[in-house]
Amino acid sequence: MCPEYVELYRPIDVQELALIKLHLDARGIRFYVANENFGSLLPGTALGGMQLMVDRRDAARCAEILRDELGIQTPWQP
Repeated sequence: MCPEYVELYRPIDVQELALIKLHLDARGIRFYVANENFGSLLPGTALGGMQLMVDRRDAARCAEILRDELGIQTPWQP
């Protein structure tokens, strides 16, 4: 079955994104970041609106990881 990617969260900067990627990679969760390179134009800003995209089937688990491990609240609603 092909993954259906949904937007889970918009990281505030590249440092937050790096932490998120570390936690998801460690758990083998597939994801990608739309507009990832825009965030590096002005480090420390949300310029470009980076978007963390995850498979819909993993979204609830990913939201839980972000909340429990990093204290990040996502707007994800199943």
